[in-house]
Amino acid sequence: MLGIAYFATDLMKFEAAEGKPRRYRKELVHVGKFEKDGQGFEIDTSMLHHWASTFSAFLQEGIRVPLPLGHTENPEARRGSVEGMEVGVNSKGLDALFGIVEFADEQAERLAKTADVSIYVPPSFKSGTGRLYHRPITHVALTDYPVVPGLGKFEAICASLTTQGALSMSMSTLAEKLGISVADKDEAQLEAEVGSKFADLQRQITDLQAQLEAPDDEEESDNEEEPPVAAGFVNMARELRIAKIDKLVTEGRITTAVATSLKTTYCGDKSLALSLGKTPDNFDDVIKALAQNEPVPLKEKTGGQTLVLSREQADQSPLIRNAKARAERAKGRR
Repeated sequence: MLGIAYFATDLMKFEAAEGKPRRYRKELVHVGKFEKDGQGFEIDTSMLHHWASTFSAFLQEGIRVPLPLGHTENPEARRGSVEGMEVGVNSKGLDALFGIVEFADEQAERLAKTADVSIYVPPSFKSGTGRLYHRPITHVALTDYPVVPGLGKFEAICASLTTQGALSMSMSTLAEKLGISVADKDEAQLEAEVGSKFADLQRQITDLQAQLEAPDDEEESDNEEEPPVAAGFVNMARELRIAKIDKLVTEGRITTAVATSLKTTYCGDKSLALSLGKTPDNFDDVIKALAQNEPVPLKEKTGGQTLVLSREQADQSPLIRNAKARAERAKGRR
């Protein structure tokens, strides 16, 4: 099977800034269905990740991916190297493979103004260590013969790449994102201001962490006033408490003396206002505890009482006997 060269469209027009490193970010290929010399092919997202992964493996082995003028393995045609690859999204919202390319010299760098790129993918490649790679990108050519349309332009950057081939952000771009003016400042000045900005951000993070870790149950000031409670709620609460206490007396679970003490402690205006505010008391707990008492006969009876007597008891009642005697005397006088 022959290797397939994927070509790009649009000759780029880009003026590289003078005095900047000859390193550019460039879209290499994006997903889609394409055709070359009557042979159709499709590029999907999994292929993009495969190429980025094999490029990282190349870096680990010390294999450089060249940037030649046209599809060739002639070292004299080399105009630079590919320093990194990553999968991202292009300006059209399509998944795409981006690369960092570095030109060898100023003359080669001028090609960024007029040429585009094309990746070359052979069926397989075996490294000097004997490792076999399936369909890796072995070079990225500078060419004017497009098949894959709509690739993004060369974008000059000032950043280095990690050994994994990840793309870094230029110092000026990073400064702008942090709200730092980049006008008339060299890279050393920008680096110092960015470092200072990060130090400020770190202090803010530390302060926020300290606030989050502070205990929530901090003691409140003794002078803090309780919020006012409406008189109607106080009276309602008093009546409910008195009813609960009287119920315990009626059931024989507490004496009237205990009831009086409870009413003094828990039914005053101050106690009721506190219980309805932010400082609830233990009234309900006390009532629940006293309700567990066994009922006992009480000598005192509260509330309305009724006396029901039997016929025998009625005849023995002094009041009844007195009433009968008066009735008899009145009858004899007639």
